[in-house]
Amino acid sequence: MKFNKLTIIIVIVTLSACNTKILTKHDYTTEELKKIEVSPEKTLNSIGQKITLSKGKEIMLNKFPFQVTRCDQIVTFKAKYIPDMGEYRHREEGWFTLTAHYSNLFKTETAEQLLRSVLMADTNVAPSHLRGTGSCILITAGFSEKDFTICLNDKNEEANILQVLNTFFGCRGGQSLKTIDKLALTKEIINCGKGGRFIDPRILLRRLKKKKNKQEAIVKSRDFFHPGSDGVPGVPGTGNRDIYQAPRAK
Repeated sequence: MKFNKLTIIIVIVTLSACNTKILTKHDYTTEELKKIEVSPEKTLNSIGQKITLSKGKEIMLNKFPFQVTRCDQIVTFKAKYIPDMGEYRHREEGWFTLTAHYSNLFKTETAEQLLRSVLMADTNVAPSHLRGTGSCILITAGFSEKDFTICLNDKNEEANILQVLNTFFGCRGGQSLKTIDKLALTKEIINCGKGGRFIDPRILLRRLKKKKNKQEAIVKSRDFFHPGSDGVPGVPGTGNRDIYQAPRAK
């Protein structure tokens, strides 16, 4: 069986995450993909970039519970979906892949039949629990595709997948998944200061306050001409009574 262009791209990224060759053909079969040479040091991430992973790190996550630690990871698992949204009780098995950009539903693990593929940037509705279904999640497709569901075994798996989708949502918005040690950051700020020298935080605050006072001049109403007065427009003063008065003709 041959894939169409869209399917082969998804298959290469999703099922061949360890492939290091540049694929020029668009009609690879599942068996051909399995024979592609793999490098133990290199792997492809969810957008097809060749990367090097440190020991113990993975791009392909396939066991519950999932914990996404990189924005370019791929989450893949078997679950059920509702083929007819008018009948929640009827469900069929499917194979799902989730990335920061796409949510995909395949008929089987071989990925030979793509049922749904949703570009998550196209939807303005966050994935959520579908009421009345037990532990199903609704993926709203947006403009170009049909909505689909992910029906998990229990509430724990459902909460885990919702967390995965929420993490990928943050990735699309530019959120970093790297944790920052707040205590270490505080020590760096205190110890380094300007030019690598220690600066007392109280001195730094006084400097900032002094600089702020210079930059924010307070505008007072008495510094401008007021209509109805005898003063001359444009001549500043300390008040209406102090505004320059033109000499009256005798």
